[in-house]
Amino acid sequence: MEKRRRVEKKKRCWEDLDSDVLLIIYQKLSIKDLLFGAPLCCSSWYTISKEPSLWREVDLLHEFNDVNEFNSRQLAELVVARSQGCITSIKFPLTASIDDLLLVALRCPGIKYFNLRLPSKKLLKKKSIYLAITKLIELESMDVGDCFFSDEWVLQLINQCCPKFSKLKVYGISWNTVYLIVTHMPKINGLDLVQNWMLNET
Repeated sequence: MEKRRRVEKKKRCWEDLDSDVLLIIYQKLSIKDLLFGAPLCCSSWYTISKEPSLWREVDLLHEFNDVNEFNSRQLAELVVARSQGCITSIKFPLTASIDDLLLVALRCPGIKYFNLRLPSKKLLKKKSIYLAITKLIELESMDVGDCFFSDEWVLQLINQCCPKFSKLKVYGISWNTVYLIVTHMPKINGLDLVQNWMLNET
């Protein structure tokens, strides 16, 4: 009787949950839970949390915009490390900078889409933009703030380095930026212009 109880108790251990079942559960979790929740249970759960399929599409925009609670640089480093370089799509929080994009671009060469809403030109660093774009050769689309295109060379650089690029969404758009896009990206397939860069729909 005692032996049977021990067997039943062993079967109920969460750390012994089948990895395929655990992976299905993880696919239902939010990014916040994948980073700071379930993986902290035990080493086996942490190992499953590094499964690349969980990190191909990362949305930090809708869960990590409390400046006092989360540092955008630390978040970028966390998701890149957890993904093992497999991220193909990432939405940065509103607190993110161009250096966060550079960090991800350097370590995740397969990025096809990113969302980075810089509200001010003060947050731009030409060197960081240049280095990031030159690494994003698989880039197909992006959602960015108007200030991202403060200089026409950025559009020219995208044309040169990102042959698959075809869709663009711009927040807080100005007529000057519209002119630059039409002039330097005549082959773009999709252009979405949004007046308010703070809108959260994607």
